[in-house]
Amino acid sequence: MITEIAEAREALGARVNETLGQTRKKAFNKLMEVGVRTGFLDKFADSVAQRLPRLVQVQGLTPEFTSKFLDLTRINMVPEVVIGHFSHLDHVVVSHFCHKLKSLTEEAGLGDNLNGFVETLARSVSEGQQSVFMMGIYSRMEAYAKERDLEFIQITRDEDVDRYGMSKKISERRLLVNRLREKGIGLLVPAGGSVQPGRHPKGARGDQIFGLQEILDTDILDLYDLMKRLGSHSNQEPYFLPLAVDKTYRIYNVDSLLPTPEGLFSIYAPSRILDLLDFLRVGISITPAMPLTPEDMAKNLGSNWRSNSKESVDFLMTEIARNLPPNARGYYGRFV
Repeated sequence: MITEIAEAREALGARVNETLGQTRKKAFNKLMEVGVRTGFLDKFADSVAQRLPRLVQVQGLTPEFTSKFLDLTRINMVPEVVIGHFSHLDHVVVSHFCHKLKSLTEEAGLGDNLNGFVETLARSVSEGQQSVFMMGIYSRMEAYAKERDLEFIQITRDEDVDRYGMSKKISERRLLVNRLREKGIGLLVPAGGSVQPGRHPKGARGDQIFGLQEILDTDILDLYDLMKRLGSHSNQEPYFLPLAVDKTYRIYNVDSLLPTPEGLFSIYAPSRILDLLDFLRVGISITPAMPLTPEDMAKNLGSNWRSNSKESVDFLMTEIARNLPPNARGYYGRFV
């Protein structure tokens, strides 16, 4: 009898917490809708756009990396950039890396061989199913990325269908296919399509995150095959470029789907204050691994690497993990 009462109390408590959570979420979304109507979120997004260049550092563009990247660009090879995905902010900050690569090609007289990048992004972000806040700042962030040679291609994920009741559109894939048919278009792929790596276990905070999750799908390799097939129209071939992005979760909390206090400080603090209290500033680092051609994959994994999907994906994700701190490596830390 005592056990039954305890179980009933626990079940009641869970229902109460769920109801309170839904009430708070509805109230918050109403507040965000006001922010959209009044232009407050537009102003916030403008502040983010003004400050991000100071917070983002692209590193690892060594002479060795640059030489190989330009050699591949010279022979009409384009990158599939595989991103370790921690936060929705990743979609925006990786545009700095795209712009760096585009600048390198132009300086080398190869600008026509790399004409920009496209990146898949969940349609539930721009339409507000995930967060009214993210919907409110989306257009400004989309423009920020486009100024830096990165275009978003919105897609409806299986998760969006299951969780939000959204329907997939044929036009989404058609747009991606048409862009990849063009000469010199690279593709960015957020590995796993989820920000679970940037979430915190219950009771944890700061840098205590889950880290990279094991990738069990074959999207990375399927998109490589798509690029290879479409590239035949313009005589170009793809290669892999693993990319580590670190600390975006310290600016945008993917548990609450809101900016963090330190993120707000990094965005709004006057430059003089930021200089004085630089240790409080959140610095985002973007670090590529060396480009990996099909020959490189065969050298590391054997000639049948494409048939061994799990081994190939694990290899690419481990290359990302090598350029992340231990707390962010997650599942792939065991291979580093």
